[in-house]
Amino acid sequence: MVLSFFIWLTNRKSTNYKKTIVIFVVGFITTLPYLAYTYNLTGKVFYWSSFGGNNLYWMSSPFKEEYGDYYRYPFTNHYNDRIPESIGLIKLNHEKDFLLLSNDPEVRKANTINGVLHEDFSIGTKQDELLKQIALENITSHPLKFLQNCISNAGRILFNYPGSYVLQKPSTLRRLPVNGTLIVLCVFCFIPTLLNWKKIIFPIRLLLFLSSVYLGASLLGSAEPRMFTMIVPILLFWIAYMLQRTVKVKLKFSAE
Repeated sequence: MVLSFFIWLTNRKSTNYKKTIVIFVVGFITTLPYLAYTYNLTGKVFYWSSFGGNNLYWMSSPFKEEYGDYYRYPFTNHYNDRIPESIGLIKLNHEKDFLLLSNDPEVRKANTINGVLHEDFSIGTKQDELLKQIALENITSHPLKFLQNCISNAGRILFNYPGSYVLQKPSTLRRLPVNGTLIVLCVFCFIPTLLNWKKIIFPIRLLLFLSSVYLGASLLGSAEPRMFTMIVPILLFWIAYMLQRTVKVKLKFSAE
């Protein structure tokens, strides 16, 4: 919204950016009640969720056998698709960090409800901050491993693979034909899009920009296939537009 406003200032005759500002303003207004609610609880501006630290923590895992996917604390055997030894390995790698959270006075106070201490230390503002600190330490000390986890995250967004300590399962194959075909079409449309960027209608350019920011940011946190599903309609719209203007199909052979 802010970027569109500054671009519009440099070219006030552009109706596209004027409409974009209106759309973004309306969208932002719809979020204000929730943001006011979280601000009232936390005193933090634009505080969307207290789960970001937990998400980033698992994404920054420096351990060789882990690829950045999320696990719930306290660690239990409720993951039926994981190898039997996984819970022991997860506890060995991560339990010390969550025990550190559980011993923090502010975290314990926040998780004590009606005199009962709840064990889920992966949510809440204080534990969110502490998990972010641990995650940033992991990223700065193991940057290449974090990059590897981001690449693995791209695989999980598209194909739900790879996963840490996950048993092989046939259901993984269901995503390969559909999403694989979609990615091939995206790759095909990428070069013509760059060559004809200024000739492409503004709504598609705007949606592609937003989708790129969305996907790029999603790669930095532990993500799932549903994150990709969100933008499939946009990709289909873009692909159809580009194929219509670049590909010609003849059902009959040309006369020799």
